[in-house]
Amino acid sequence: MVDEKSSVDILIDNLKKRGIDCESNKTDRRFVLPSSEQLMKTKSVVAALDSCFFIAHDSYAAKAQTTSTYTGLYTDVYASAEVECEIYKKEWADIFFRSGKRKTGIKYIDNNLTITSSGWTPKSILSFDDVTLFLELSKQIAPLKLVIQKDYLPEIGELSGKTVVGIETNSWLYEGKDLDLLLDKGVQLIRSLKKSLK
Repeated sequence: MVDEKSSVDILIDNLKKRGIDCESNKTDRRFVLPSSEQLMKTKSVVAALDSCFFIAHDSYAAKAQTTSTYTGLYTDVYASAEVECEIYKKEWADIFFRSGKRKTGIKYIDNNLTITSSGWTPKSILSFDDVTLFLELSKQIAPLKLVIQKDYLPEIGELSGKTVVGIETNSWLYEGKDLDLLLDKGVQLIRSLKKSLK
């Protein structure tokens, strides 16, 4: 009987087919805790690209609020501390489920995106082409968000303590078609945003 490949193995194979070297980590930890909290499973794949990092991460624990799954592209930017926000494709439910919404005053952005922030609004960093590219990506990879935040991924040494701009989904992407789209168009979008934030 042939063993089926895990999603980690498939992701690594798909990255290697694209000439991308990566590191992976998979752990199953048991803790000396009550049975509801004793198991923690994590898996992650990290690859350094020309201008950013590809990260796929999945962790699960029996305790509520401890599961985390995401796949994305991230790079560091030089920005002031108040430059933080999350950007989503606009959905009707945003009215109810997203707090701290901001308007840019730019019709194309405000009609298509929901921006959340504690105070800063990214008026000058989103070009028409960036918004169009993000919406194109969102058609195939959903949900998708852009994030600009200080110390967003402290577990990655090169990003620790820095402001990060990233594009991510809350699922484990490993299939070829989704990876192609994220690696091609996602890298293009991240580069454009990094240049705008200089």
